[in-house]
Parts: sequence; structure tokens; C-alpha cells
Amino acid sequence: MEVPVAEALPGKEKKRKRQPEKWKANKAKTDRYSAKSLPENITCNHNTKLFACKQLKILDLVHFHRSFYSKPIKHHQDALILKCCSVKKTIRKRPVKNTRKSRDFAIKYTIYAKSLKKASPVFQKVFLNTLKITKYRVQFVMQNFFKSGRIPTEKRGGDHKKQKYAAQRQSVHGFLKSLKYVEAHYCRGSSQQRKYLPNELDVKKLFKLFKQVHPNSPVKPSYFRSIFNEDFNLGFGSPRTDVCSKCIKLQEKLKNENDPSKKSQLMTKKRIHKLRTQAFFKLLKDKKEQMITFSFDFQKNLVLPKVSDQSCYYSRELYLYNFTVVQGSSKDPLNENTTFAYIWIEMNTLKVQTK
Repeated sequence: MEVPVAEALPGKEKKRKRQPEKWKANKAKTDRYSAKSLPENITCNHNTKLFACKQLKILDLVHFHRSFYSKPIKHHQDALILKCCSVKKTIRKRPVKNTRKSRDFAIKYTIYAKSLKKASPVFQKVFLNTLKITKYRVQFVMQNFFKSGRIPTEKRGGDHKKQKYAAQRQSVHGFLKSLKYVEAHYCRGSSQQRKYLPNELDVKKLFKLFKQVHPNSPVKPSYFRSIFNEDFNLGFGSPRTDVCSKCIKLQEKLKNENDPSKKSQLMTKKRIHKLRTQAFFKLLKDKKEQMITFSFDFQKNLVLPKVSDQSCYYSRELYLYNFTVVQGSSKDPLNENTTFAYIWIEMNTLKVQTK
């Protein structure tokens, strides 16, 4: 019986989702910056230009208290403290012997009254009792703003091990950057960002080579693999099937040659041959107004019919050919105006050089 697909219940998905709000450390942080009690009514009767505590109503205090704890996040609350408080440099200092150092600034406190549509100046005690915070928290925020002109950033928590293993990460980065990658055969569009290492390598072999270069490094294979996957976009090329005949010839001669002088000559020939090849492909990438570049090739033969039936798999005898012509260099984008594909089956004509 066919049953329609429905969404899974929370917590019953195939892959569980991250829920940072349920982590023990994050719960403790939320409780730390959440309201413990409501503000108390003001008993101060000052109603002057400097302190207008009597103008505030209990509803104004509750609204200001709720605005402060609307988000139990420290930097959000610090921003509200900075908005409602102002700092001023001490104009006149009165030094007294055998006392603590005099303050460099003074803080002025205000509470926004919703009923009055303005911020009213209040005493420090009224401001602290309304928000249920200590004077040291306000002083810390205002002191940072007085010295740097910025709100203090949260430096607690986070990744404590990144700086501890910075030297190991740097050594792995330096080793991977020293490798020479191979240019991909299909290098258009997004694939240009991915680099390919020789196909005879893999991550295990790279780690062994790294340990040969850094024998005393405490880097583990798992740490090496994580850097390889997260910080780089590297892959391993597949074995080539259309390699240059001269390159294969020189490579095989180098493997079997024991004479140092002849081996040096072969290496020189191979180097010159590759330099000529690089110069040729560099010329192909150059754009000239009086020249149009075309690239053409046959793609892999497709055998028809393409079905999953086992009996039909061994009965496939009809080939589909695809000859594609691309206008432009390897760095130009592909679109319907620059790409031309010619498709036919072997019943129409054969794929031979004379056709």
C-alpha cells in the first residue's frame, strides 16, 4: 500500500540537527543573562533637571527591564547600557595622599520612560536596581568605550585550542602549498577552483611524505586529513588515457636508464618538451581580435539501449556518437552560442577518420 510522505517528528529525523540552545554551556549562559526578578518601585523623590526619578512610573521601569532582558545575550545588553549611559572625562581631580587612584571619568545614567517618550536622568542606585545588575558591569562597559571608543567584545568561551596548535596547522599548510598540482582536462567554470594532485597519491601517502619532511611533528593522520578537506580544495586525478606518446617514451627510458649522463640528457629532453607544450597552450589562451579559437573532440561512445534490465545489458549493440565543437579559449564561459554538439547513431554513418 502506498502511503504519502510526511515530515518526521522533532528528534526523529534520519540525521539529527544541531541544537546549540540545549547545550549545557549555552543553557548556563542564557540563565546568567536572564532576569531573576522584577524591578522595585522607586522611593526617590528627586524631580530636578539633573535627576528626575519621581517622574518615572512602575510601568516605565518594567518596560525598561523587559527591553534589557528581551535577549539574554551579553553584547546585546551591553549595547543597551551604552545607549542609556554617557561618560564624561573628569574635569578636576583632587588628589589625596594614601588613597586609591582617582577616577578618569564619570558616568551619567538615564532610563527611557515610555509614558514620557524620553530618557530621564536617574541615580546610579535606581538604574542598577531596575536592571538588577552590579555597578562593575556598567563600569566595565563604559571604561572600554571611554578608552577605545568601541563596545567590549566577548572573549570568553570559543575555540581555546586554535592558538595552541597554530604551529602544527602552519606546518601542514606549508607542506600542502609546496605540492605541484596538475591542470584538469575539463577546467571551465567552477572547476577552476579545484586543483588535482597526481593520481598516484592519496591522503595516506601525503601524510607519510609530510612525516618525512617533519619527522618530529606531533600531527596525527586525522588532523592532517581535516586540514586537507576543510582548508583546501584538492583532489586526485584519475589515470590518464590520452597521454602524449613522447612523454611516455621519455618517462620509460628514464626508469630503465642507469647511466647518470644519459639520464641527465633524457631529463633535459623531457623538460624541453614540457616547456614547449606549456608555451603552446599559453598561446591558445591568448585572445586576439583577428583570431577565433575552436576546440573539438569526440565524447565517449554511448551504448544503446541504456536500461537496468540484465538481459538487455548484454544485448546492447547500437552506438550513439557525440562530436562537440566549442568556440573560445578554456577560460571562456560555455553557452548555447559557443557550444555545438552533433549527435548521430552508427546506422547513419560510422565514426571513422575519413567521414
